Amino acid sequence: MKYWDSSAIVPLLVEQRLTKVITELYGNDNSIITWWESELECASLLRV
Repeated sequence: MKYWDSSAIVPLLVEQRLTKVITELYGNDNSIITWWESELECASLLRV
C-alpha cells in the first residue's frame, strides 16, 4: 500500500510522461491511500 497524491493519480487518467511508470506501480499494488481532497486537486489539474 502506497500513499498517492494528485501528481501520481493524474497520470492514470491522462497520458503523461510518467503514465507508463505510474500504471506499472498501480498494477503491482492497486491499494491507494490518499488525502480526502485529492479528487478536487485532480479535477483542478484536469481543467487546466
